[in-house]
Amino acid sequence: MIREDFNVGRIVPSTRDLLAGLGMRRRSLALVPFIESSAGDGGLGDIERLRDTVRAFASDASGAVLRAIALATSDVPVLLTTACRTAEDCQRGRYDGADGVCIDPTSSANFPELLRVAHSMRMLPIVLATGATPFPPSTEREARAFVIDGSLEQVLFNAASFPRQAVLIVDWTEYAFSPDELQRLSGHVDSVLVGPLCYRADGFQKLLEALDA
Repeated sequence: MIREDFNVGRIVPSTRDLLAGLGMRRRSLALVPFIESSAGDGGLGDIERLRDTVRAFASDASGAVLRAIALATSDVPVLLTTACRTAEDCQRGRYDGADGVCIDPTSSANFPELLRVAHSMRMLPIVLATGATPFPPSTEREARAFVIDGSLEQVLFNAASFPRQAVLIVDWTEYAFSPDELQRLSGHVDSVLVGPLCYRADGFQKLLEALDA
């Protein structure tokens, strides 16, 4: 059911370019803090502390919580990680302030249409990728970014199978990355979603500077 305050006509296209923040062309590695929907005011505090040093944020939040996150990030773009399976999902994400959305290519026969809907609202559609994902033939031509999930070895293997011009983002939020693991990913992917265990650590700023040079 569509909530009463949801009006597609009120959606304002984003002016925050998520692709520009994440398209590192493998030259360096952007660390993207993942703000959980349950983080509350602590998550907003993390955003305020980090927004001048990171290129983007990501979250699984929705509604008023996502709107608060998007407002707190100021001019830093936000990626909605919850999979969008319909045009309305994309529209809701944009309405709530997302600058990019994740699209599951196996969830809908209208996958190319979902890419177009996101593009029409100046959002970056990011394709969810796993080792078993059967992509439509047009996926690599139409999609400009991918989220790859899996173990470190699976990510490195899958990243090598995509065109070099595609932006690759690793969705690995359940794990606490060690500096050595992040160094191994550098040069193979463009950015990594990191959880609070990483971005609240004392050495995060130095790690960020070392990887995102």
